[in-house]
Amino acid sequence: MIQQALTPTNPKTKLHSQFIPYLKNEKINPREYQIKISDRAFKENLMVVIPTGLGKTFIGTLTMLHFLTNPSYPNPTIIFLAPTRPLINQHYQSHIEILDTEKISLLQLTGQIKPIKRQEVFQLKIGKILFMTPQTLRNDLENKLYTLSKVDLIIFDEAHRASGNYAYCCIADHYVKENIQGRIMALTASPGSSNKKQLEIMENLHISKNNIEFRDLKHAEVQQYTFDKEEIDIGVQMSPFMMKVHSSLVELKNHTVAGYMELLLNYDSSAPTNPNFYHLGFCADKMKSLPSALKKEGVNERELRILISTNARLMKILKLINDLESQGLEVVLNTLEKMYEKIQKGKASMADRFLSSEIQISQIYQALQIEKYQNPKLLEHPKIIQLRSILKSQFEDNSSSRILIFVKLRATIKSILKKIRSIPHCRPQKFVGQASKKRDEGLKQKDQIKLTNDFKSGKYNVLIATNVAEEGLDIAECNVVVFFDNSASVIQLIQRAGRTGRSGKGKVIYLYTIGTSDERNHLIAKRKKDQFKKKFEIKPVLDSKIKAKQVSKKLNGKLPILYSKEITSLSEVKENKIRSNKTHSIQISPEVNDLYELESSLSLNFGLILKSSEFDIYISAKKVKIGFDILNASEIEIDANNFLFLKSIKNKQISVNKYLIFLDISNILPEEQKLLAQRVKEFRDLLQINLVLFKDIATLHIKIRTILKKFAKDHF
Repeated sequence: MIQQALTPTNPKTKLHSQFIPYLKNEKINPREYQIKISDRAFKENLMVVIPTGLGKTFIGTLTMLHFLTNPSYPNPTIIFLAPTRPLINQHYQSHIEILDTEKISLLQLTGQIKPIKRQEVFQLKIGKILFMTPQTLRNDLENKLYTLSKVDLIIFDEAHRASGNYAYCCIADHYVKENIQGRIMALTASPGSSNKKQLEIMENLHISKNNIEFRDLKHAEVQQYTFDKEEIDIGVQMSPFMMKVHSSLVELKNHTVAGYMELLLNYDSSAPTNPNFYHLGFCADKMKSLPSALKKEGVNERELRILISTNARLMKILKLINDLESQGLEVVLNTLEKMYEKIQKGKASMADRFLSSEIQISQIYQALQIEKYQNPKLLEHPKIIQLRSILKSQFEDNSSSRILIFVKLRATIKSILKKIRSIPHCRPQKFVGQASKKRDEGLKQKDQIKLTNDFKSGKYNVLIATNVAEEGLDIAECNVVVFFDNSASVIQLIQRAGRTGRSGKGKVIYLYTIGTSDERNHLIAKRKKDQFKKKFEIKPVLDSKIKAKQVSKKLNGKLPILYSKEITSLSEVKENKIRSNKTHSIQISPEVNDLYELESSLSLNFGLILKSSEFDIYISAKKVKIGFDILNASEIEIDANNFLFLKSIKNKQISVNKYLIFLDISNILPEEQKLLAQRVKEFRDLLQINLVLFKDIATLHIKIRTILKKFAKDHF
């Protein structure tokens, strides 16, 4: 985990002399950026963002040595936090190897240690590093076993977890409250793909927005320590039988969405009317929010329960489709078998009972049951064939290869194991978390640790893993990492791909099913990764006055700014008499191209800068109330008889002064674009709805600026 410290490095880089007595090996060679970052971390709270394999943990070690050797910190207490016990054990063992334990005490304090013993350890007046899971520390703080008032440094490993209700957030709050002088250090390879997410993590850990040390693989300071990583995309087509089942499920989904949208709109008039909005994430959110509404007074309980059940049914259908696309028909059959088993035992939910009565589901179940016994290969996903080919080729080229295969579902892991055992030189084993269900045989944390050692020794050379292998675990260097399925998470992509290319050339292979959510997720995650460096540059949030000045300077070059004011109402604009003979500059915030890449219909707000020779006046979006949606023309039916679509537009038109719909026609064939343009014109003339077509982001920008400039001129 921190073995890189023993490798040759820049001869100009020297370890701080006061650190040497605390080390077992005086020849430890830190890298220049590691010393630079740890020196800063000693002085202020810091977020460290560095790719996997470039020594984040050793930066933490050097930072701890600062506290251990500084006379201002007699008998320091340092806490090193990591999400799981296997990861904590690895951090503990790696520090045992390099630190002199006669001068500093290293202790693991997990939930397996009795609370009274943990309390006693905290009270020891000696220099100590405590390796803990956040769950254990949070529980102890809530039970008031001890405080953090005497803790000098807390290191949060895998800091991207610091969001929502995760224990890191609670611990950081306790720490700054009980010890305002205490130091915080956050380590991660992947803090998220958006500024909002990154700011949330830093705020939750009480780290200033500007306190970031970021290095990517192309950074000059780390390039000499990186290795080439080849990335290969392999797309497969669904088999004819898969496509037939898929088509039937999609038909059922569309029918269910139509009914669900009508129910939801009766409950919430602002509900989306674009069927593409009704995805798994949307249903999951409703699964959390709708049941709580049952407690409200005046709610029609019967209708709400029907809505909740319909939401659950749609969620199950969407999951079947996703599993078919990314995992295969075996997983679909397994899910349906469990559903019918629950029905027979009288333990099924209302959603399951309704779903089983659908003709498509019963036909799919019967067909899969028949093929399971007559032609089981029909249930095999084409990605399995590609995977076998990848493994066979890799072991032919290098029989000592280490390969890590990431898979979402444990049921798929079981299937893959059966299919690859016969490959020459292939010694596969599953690598999963602890059992979460009665029928799910998982691995205890001590078994996970043993398995990582077996992988290093070569007893196994292929690990088929769930996300438990993504974070931190010191799995031996892999020649190849295979993504058997894909998610849109850039964090997951960075964590998984970071398992290879650490001490030599590596290879990352992405398997995906063409034309499905599996491929879309893959493309979204890679796009986010490409934009990662740019998006990570967190800029201070400016108030409207400062933003108005900066925008005006940027747009007008040498023109002086004499005065800046935020307008509080449209009437105030008129009172300032800036109607005619004035230029209007448009500031669009946030950037449209970033937002549109979220691939959803967005109500975007815009601020206007009205310029004159005397005033730079900023009108916030909330005051002018210009709103519009960006929709994919290939995914929406432009039809005057589309009741749900029209109802949604009517609701939005009421709430804003000006409302527009921008239609992305980049995926529409040229011969169809003319027909669409004619239909849009008729739709616009008939219903007085503003629809604007665009083919690319640059055109969208131009159209937005033109429309907003005209709006500003007409109204002000």
